[in-house]
Amino acid sequence: MLKQGQVQKQTARLSMKLWLPILESSLSELTKSVDEMSQTNPYVQVKKGLENEFKLRSKDVKKFQGSRSTGLDEGSAASIATEESLYDKLLSQIEPPMFPTEISQKVAKAIVENLDENGFFDGQIIDIAAECKAAEGYVEKIRERFSALEPCGIGAKDVKEALYFQLCQLDVNEELYSAIKALIYEKDTAMKSLSSSILKEAKKILSRLRTVPAIDYQESSAPVIPDVAVVFGKDKFEVRLNSIYYPDIVIDKELAHEGGEFAKEKVKEAMMASNLINLRKTTLQNIVNIIIEKQFKFFLGGELVPLKIQDVADILGYNQSTISRAVANKYLSCDRGIFPFRQFFSFAVSETVSTNELKSFVKHLIESESREKPLNDEEMLDAVQKRFGVKMVRRSITKYRLELGIPSSKERKKEYVLG
Repeated sequence: MLKQGQVQKQTARLSMKLWLPILESSLSELTKSVDEMSQTNPYVQVKKGLENEFKLRSKDVKKFQGSRSTGLDEGSAASIATEESLYDKLLSQIEPPMFPTEISQKVAKAIVENLDENGFFDGQIIDIAAECKAAEGYVEKIRERFSALEPCGIGAKDVKEALYFQLCQLDVNEELYSAIKALIYEKDTAMKSLSSSILKEAKKILSRLRTVPAIDYQESSAPVIPDVAVVFGKDKFEVRLNSIYYPDIVIDKELAHEGGEFAKEKVKEAMMASNLINLRKTTLQNIVNIIIEKQFKFFLGGELVPLKIQDVADILGYNQSTISRAVANKYLSCDRGIFPFRQFFSFAVSETVSTNELKSFVKHLIESESREKPLNDEEMLDAVQKRFGVKMVRRSITKYRLELGIPSSKERKKEYVLG
């Protein structure tokens, strides 16, 4: 007979086994997770959310329909979740021997938080160094260790470095290694200097490498179903969970009454799953409440301000990985459109200034610049520092400009003359 402590441990393990898929799933994946549980539980029936009766205004329903930019029916919503999130994939690798110390793991996790949707490093070494109380050179060395992680190429600063990271993991001879590296960094020279046979083989291998490291973890272009709608009315925001898509777990208590101990365990499992779905709703509601509080200006048409996943974790009393799971594959609908939860977590340049604000300001500067004398990056740096009171380097402005897809001042001047 099991002791009370053993029973509690088994319950805790069962709870976590059910909880993590329920928490991390998109709405379209949530029903799938519950369906899988019900297939092994003869006392459970899953009632799809859209089969329920709800008294909702038509405009509320539209906010919860799967959408790129306009509504569509439930059948066209597709799963955007992978078996394992990129965050979890990387987190599982941030451990000894690659990252043997507490500080190396802290820096590595900070780097992960500063990866863009393509898997490239999108942060500032100097900022991570300050946050983690480490030397800039040390932070850069930790980032370079990402060359040994999967997916290969993750953490690189650009496409060339991503290709180089992948090259480092290839089992090729020294001659071929040098040829591929030359093609990556000195293509024109390599095309002229390499022998035809080596060049052909190097180009063949290079063509197999990925220019987008996180491509397997990117969201589908298919429509998505928002988990939450933020509705503005009477001088306040209201958070409405997308109840019309949530599955309901219905327990056949009469049948279970005749099933003995097996039935009791299965009913207990079903009730736990139902409670965890409700906990998922509560957790998302709490996260969105914090997002609204911290990003209030955004919902009024402004820019995002600095907000980290760790900030939300600290407020709610969860660990960072739990909140990261909670915001994965989740979308929020508001008057400005449908946005991934993760978009509201903006990297901070200072305590009050986010990269989003700086990019928006840089874009505004260029849109209103003189066509005869376009602003160079140094001039924009001066304007940014005066406007926001932050200390930055010119290459940061160059980085933001390139991310916005804006050419240099010389190239813009040519375009102005031609246009």
